[in-house]
Amino acid sequence: MRSENREVFSEVARDVAEGRAGVRRLPFEGRDSLWAYAPAGTGQALLQIAPVAEVLAESVAAATYVQERISEQVAFSGIVAVAVMAVLIPATLFGARTVTRPAADLARAARRLATGDFAARAHPKGHDELAELGRIFNDMAPQLADRVRMRESLELAMEVQLRLLPKAPPRLAGLDMAALSIYCDETGGDYYDFFEFTGPKQGRVGMVVGDVCGHGVGAALLMATARALVRPRAALDATPGTVVAGVNRDLCQDTMGTGRFMTLFYIEIDPAGRSLHWARAGHDPAMLYDPGTASFTELGGRGVALGVLDDAAYEDMQRQAVPAGAMLVVGSDGIWESRSPAGEMFGKTRLEHVVRQAAGRGAAAVVAAVAQALDDFRGDAPQEDDVTLVVVAFTS
Repeated sequence: MRSENREVFSEVARDVAEGRAGVRRLPFEGRDSLWAYAPAGTGQALLQIAPVAEVLAESVAAATYVQERISEQVAFSGIVAVAVMAVLIPATLFGARTVTRPAADLARAARRLATGDFAARAHPKGHDELAELGRIFNDMAPQLADRVRMRESLELAMEVQLRLLPKAPPRLAGLDMAALSIYCDETGGDYYDFFEFTGPKQGRVGMVVGDVCGHGVGAALLMATARALVRPRAALDATPGTVVAGVNRDLCQDTMGTGRFMTLFYIEIDPAGRSLHWARAGHDPAMLYDPGTASFTELGGRGVALGVLDDAAYEDMQRQAVPAGAMLVVGSDGIWESRSPAGEMFGKTRLEHVVRQAAGRGAAAVVAAVAQALDDFRGDAPQEDDVTLVVVAFTS
């Protein structure tokens, strides 16, 4: 088996290899399809692939078929009635009703299903083609209802996840902040957050960007878990490395043995002292742009992705005397790994060029310029990964 969407296909293969059941949506032989799979014994799994278009079109096709059958049967009954009208009128009328009643019943049920009434059922009798079609219709209706409910659940999950993201960055003297997350599916595994500290950290603002491996519902659940773990630990009087290590220990309790993990970049910014303190958990280094020299500096640091080793340590990094007007850019790999229709990657060099061109107009302008550049670069090619970007500019 193979699919054009290699990333999701790899997740399906991994689930099957590890004995997990699931439902995924990915193309098969060029058609958008639903893949349902479940263990069927030791070393065996059952896979069912259903094209989405055929699933949704089945009820309409059934209604059309039934209408055609009704027309054929009525025409046939009419011919017979005319031929033997003089002597067999009662018998002809009775025969017509016997033939058309099951077809009309199935047509009514199909029309109800097409309007969204998934409780609609036919009442098949006998063993002819119409009776068999009625039984198929009754088997199809609950399956279609399940797929509609799954779609509605995904839409609800998307709405809930979007509410987990900040409505707007905090407004603080000396800083100009903007952020954006764009998911490639209904739900995703990227996220960002801001923290306005009180107590020992008062005067600083915290910021985090995370990227869960893969995307979809599973990634969204892990993202929500990480968000819930980061917030209370960020408020503690602890260094960024300590904060990230604590989040990792807690997250490993949910991810160990699942193959799930996520990268994360956590930073605390002191706008008054123009200093940065951060820790990195497998995430690509943030970029610090200095408009005075038009150059970029990477903010690195040692640390593995979250959810891999429960006793992992994370290096505390810092940068003092950040230049006035400098701009911090933190993103997910969905930006530089975006591909054009020809398969070329967007890359970090293009990202740096866009930042240079838009930096003078502020953080929001940079975020908008990067989003537009990605759309122009991808063209008609689909977005294959979630995209997240946070920009923080020192205004004084």
